[in-house]
Amino acid sequence: MSSNKIIEGDFSFIKDIYIKNMVEELYTIINNLDEAKKDIVWGFFKNFSGESFSFMEIPYQTEILNNCKTGHSGTSWSVTLQHMKLISLDWDSYVSKYKKYE
Repeated sequence: MSSNKIIEGDFSFIKDIYIKNMVEELYTIINNLDEAKKDIVWGFFKNFSGESFSFMEIPYQTEILNNCKTGHSGTSWSVTLQHMKLISLDWDSYVSKYKKYE
């Protein structure tokens, strides 16, 4: 029996190439941080209780942005951070929610 489960980190299900590139890039940058920093960043997203990331600074933001090749506006950065929040809670739920509203 084949599984339709998408492995964590595979963003091929995102049809919009710009969103896919932004989300995939940030996800990869975070996961390439050293273990302590990575745990802090993912923990920040998991525990974030605000409604918006607008005008927010995340842990190690400067280091992360220095590794981004994608230029971000405030809006694209905030949207990408919302994706990270959903991913931090549960990959499978993130994929299901994204596919449902795409």
